[in-house]
Amino acid sequence: MARLWAHVGRTGLFAPGVLDRCNAHLARIRAAYAWDEVNSVSSHNDSLPANILFDGNRLWMIDWESAYRTDPLVDLAIVGDSLARTPELESILHRAWLGRRLDEARRARLAHVRALSLPSSQRPHAPAGSRPARRRPSMCWARCSSPRS
Repeated sequence: MARLWAHVGRTGLFAPGVLDRCNAHLARIRAAYAWDEVNSVSSHNDSLPANILFDGNRLWMIDWESAYRTDPLVDLAIVGDSLARTPELESILHRAWLGRRLDEARRARLAHVRALSLPSSQRPHAPAGSRPARRRPSMCWARCSSPRS
C-alpha cells in the first residue's frame, strides 16, 4: 500500500497540498495497523456482487486482476460493505467466515482494513444507481479528499 500511495504522490497529477489530508490519514492508519506478512493470504481484493456469479449450482468469482496476497480480512471487509449492510447481516457473514463471532481484536483489525478500502460505490466500475457502501464513521477516504466544511 505504501509503495502504491507513494507512486500516486509522484505522478504529478495532484496539485501541491491536495493529498496532505489523505497522507496524514494513511499515516495514522499505518501506525495503528500492523502488517502481518506471515499470515497474509491469497485474496480476490474486488469481491463485489458484480464479480460473484451463481450458475444455479456453484458460485464463481470473476475479475481476478486485483488479486494478490494480503490481510485475510480484506475480502471480508469488501463483501461486508457490499452485501452485509445491517449489523445482523454483518454478524451472519462474520460467523460464516470464521465459524464464530469476531473477537474484539479481529473486529478492531477489520475496522483498520475497512479504513484502507475504497468504498465500492466510489469505484469506477460500480453499477449505476448502486447504494453507497455502509461505512463506519472513522472510514474517511472520501472525506479526506473532499474540501473541509
